[in-house]
Amino acid sequence: MTKIGMKLCILCGRASRETIFYSPNLTTSFTVAKDLHGRYCLLPKSTGREVSSVHLREKPTLDPDSGEITKITGTISFKGSNQRHAFTLRTENRICPHCLQENKITQLPPYAGMANAFLIGIAGLPGTGKSVLLNAAFIGKSISSIRNALHGCRLETGLSAEDTTIDATQLAENNPLRLLKTVRVVTPQGKLAALLYLKDSPGELFDPKNFGSDAWERHFAPFAHCDAMLYAMDHRLIQAQGMVPDSKLGDPDPFLQKLPRHIPTAVVLTKVDKLSDSLPLRTRDGRQILVNRASPIFQATPPRGEAIAQRMALDQQLILDLVPSLTVSPLPHNDLVGYFTLSSGLDRSDGSFDYEPGYNQHLPLLFLLNALGLGSLIGKE
Repeated sequence: MTKIGMKLCILCGRASRETIFYSPNLTTSFTVAKDLHGRYCLLPKSTGREVSSVHLREKPTLDPDSGEITKITGTISFKGSNQRHAFTLRTENRICPHCLQENKITQLPPYAGMANAFLIGIAGLPGTGKSVLLNAAFIGKSISSIRNALHGCRLETGLSAEDTTIDATQLAENNPLRLLKTVRVVTPQGKLAALLYLKDSPGELFDPKNFGSDAWERHFAPFAHCDAMLYAMDHRLIQAQGMVPDSKLGDPDPFLQKLPRHIPTAVVLTKVDKLSDSLPLRTRDGRQILVNRASPIFQATPPRGEAIAQRMALDQQLILDLVPSLTVSPLPHNDLVGYFTLSSGLDRSDGSFDYEPGYNQHLPLLFLLNALGLGSLIGKE
């Protein structure tokens, strides 16, 4: 968790109190500092040309709660030219000073340093429903349950007004923020109480041929700094005749072995309401798994009371039987592991997606937020 006033780089994992902005158009970084009289000034460093002068056009805009700079405007000129370039820099232009020293330009997450922050990594094969799961958790009845756990706080999603959904269909390449979803937790009084950074994953990286590749290593570097993890699997990879014994498709072991130990982890089997189409199931060694069709995992309504404990026990047994590598990964050494079987949503006739049938999509997130103590943290404010 990033403490208030600290800006954490999700790529290198290091924090800093420095404020450095970067203008890609000017290929110039700006370090913000105060002089002996307490006035703000800019220290520019440009690539390929020397700066002759830089001036602030107005006093920087500060966040009222954290004191972090959210906007700064000025002009800059370079030697050999009389042209003055105007610039406006905002929070999304802030970069990591540690990466900059290594000649890398790495953006800091949105609003970094303005509140307690939690980085949650989301991983799984293509089509497992990672993005659908996360989007469904923040609408309808699901978000009401999350808000109750967070003492009635409002959850604001999206990196911007134009980007309100999570979608990990393309590789992030060199930009660690490309698939980062920011959720602002705002109190009823309008104060920013916490930040949730949800790091989604392109499923194609989980193809066995990509394990250990440069793209794989580059994309999953931020996962080493996660506060919690969610791993999603799809039952469609598990057929009635059993999985091919030597197949690694859907086997999370190579990824899980690289995860930091002892962090809260939610293991999720998605679209379980459609599992009955392929019963009875068999494990890789051919053992048959007997699942009662009347068990809680196939209920059309959310389980209550004792049924929740019954369901959770069944979830764990079913998932561990289907994915043996989970029993030999770092997970058994971690007391904070939850196993969840989730129902799916439905495709409407108009081609849109109805999230409501996936009533329990928020349960893994509630588990992780509770394990992180986020509700208690907000309740103390």
